[in-house]
Amino acid sequence: MNAKWLIVFLGIFLLVGVYYMLDPENKELDDGERKKLGGTYINLSDGITHYKLTGPIGGKVIVFVHGIVFQKPEVINTLMIDFLRR
Repeated sequence: MNAKWLIVFLGIFLLVGVYYMLDPENKELDDGERKKLGGTYINLSDGITHYKLTGPIGGKVIVFVHGIVFQKPEVINTLMIDFLRR
């Protein structure tokens, strides 16, 4: 019975280890990576932020904040921008 639990523990340990080794979220987002990804960035007091400025010059400014509901903010933001342009 103890050997069974040891195998289960080692299997879980192995899976967690593989996850952390392959996890893309632990990569450093440095200037080289930002250049590959494209877009515009600004240095703020708490770090560097990606932003997208679109619309007519002199138009109203609307700020979309990501991370509330959707994992892909660019998709929902594009839909919202298209809707607001009407």
